[in-house]
Amino acid sequence: MVKYILIILLFFKVTWAENMKIEEGVKLFERKKFQDSFDILMPFARAGDAKAQFYIGLIYDMGSIKFMDKAKAVQWYLKSAKQGFARAEYDMGVMLSKGEGVAKNLKEAKKWYLKSAKHGNPHAMYNLGVVYQKGYGVTKDMNESMRWYELAFDRNISKAGLNLGIFYFKKDDYKKAFNYFLGASKLGNPKAMFYLAWLYQNGKGTPKSLENAKYWYRFSAVRGYKKSILYYQQILKDEKNYKKVKFWKDVAKSD
Repeated sequence: MVKYILIILLFFKVTWAENMKIEEGVKLFERKKFQDSFDILMPFARAGDAKAQFYIGLIYDMGSIKFMDKAKAVQWYLKSAKQGFARAEYDMGVMLSKGEGVAKNLKEAKKWYLKSAKHGNPHAMYNLGVVYQKGYGVTKDMNESMRWYELAFDRNISKAGLNLGIFYFKKDDYKKAFNYFLGASKLGNPKAMFYLAWLYQNGKGTPKSLENAKYWYRFSAVRGYKKSILYYQQILKDEKNYKKVKFWKDVAKSD
């Protein structure tokens, strides 16, 4: 009995040590020390660890010029994805969508996005929204698109809220548009901030408020959204605040 307990303890000790080593490799990747990360992770990737395989794929996909090899990236993403690693499933979808390192195949991309989404990846949920909205490898289906956008937005993907807001904005359902733009703006999306400011400025879907409009135009402008810079300048002109108008003109020119 003692022998079996010692074997179990040894197993957990080895597993813990391996996980710590893999995490060290991940941190080195995040610090852009790609060679050091590669050296640590490759033995684990070859031994079949899905997380290590994914990061080896990332090194080949997004690492320095020395490592860049899209075909090898796909090989390692696929090994990881076949084990159900959600981020690798998502990146397989991306590679297939773009035709990077593999022949472009939108239907196959959709399958990998779906696998990743079912494993909880919100970025895959967003991409499925795009797939059904644009008809990439599937029949266009706005109901299905919006369902996936909703799921992604519930998981704080701001672009999903933006797209939902634009959908209702185009249908003149400004109240619903306002709610989505507000949510996406709070998540930091500058384009959603522009739409939100416009709704406040024109009193659509919300009581008219020039102060709120200015607030959100400025917030968006600070993040470099050009239409917000132009609209904010116009409000400042109307207020004869020419000093600030000049400042934002200079900002626009510097882009």
